[in-house]
Amino acid sequence: MATKNKDKPRKSEAEKRRPAFEARYGRLRVSVWRQDSEKGPWFNVNLSRSYKNAEGSWQTSTSFGVRDLLEVAKLCDMAHTYIYGVLASEHTENAQDRNEPVEVEVPS
Repeated sequence: MATKNKDKPRKSEAEKRRPAFEARYGRLRVSVWRQDSEKGPWFNVNLSRSYKNAEGSWQTSTSFGVRDLLEVAKLCDMAHTYIYGVLASEHTENAQDRNEPVEVEVPS
């Protein structure tokens, strides 16, 4: 007899969420998390490095060696490009909905 879904433990909302954007460069990874608010979307960015410990099990760290820095910079650039692409796209859509000229401000 099949069991019903109500017998299974439910995953919390945090467990169901996935990053809005994720990129890898070898053992390094960047994850961009999106939150929507009344004032518009905002983003958090996480950087991590995967490695195997002495017992051979995979671990993650948020510290990086000197040899990781160029790849970390590239991943940050990718995250930045993704975020500002989303913001520009949504700004354009909102302006078009209001029949306003489109202006995109890029912070310095």
